[in-house]
Amino acid sequence: MHLRGKSFEFQAVYPKADASAPVGAAVRFRLAIELLPRQAAVLAGRSKIECTAHFDNSKNNRNNPDPAKLVHWGEQTWDEMMIGFVDYTYVEAAAKEEKN
Repeated sequence: MHLRGKSFEFQAVYPKADASAPVGAAVRFRLAIELLPRQAAVLAGRSKIECTAHFDNSKNNRNNPDPAKLVHWGEQTWDEMMIGFVDYTYVEAAAKEEKN
């Protein structure tokens, strides 16, 4: 996200539809580039991690260079993108490393 990023959130979705819980709190975009949880989240098998972001292309966003411009995906600052990177390890793999 570049100049129009407003919010960014990761959420764990567990296999049971009613057992959804946030991995990390919603983040105001300008306050965090990297969000590290206080402790590692342990997810059940077949869990999913959803990433949701919102943009503000209005004149109320003081960082927005041109609210009238149609914005496309792109790597340049005048374009926008949203990519949520997640690092993870399997519990079994971590246990094997500790034994060695």
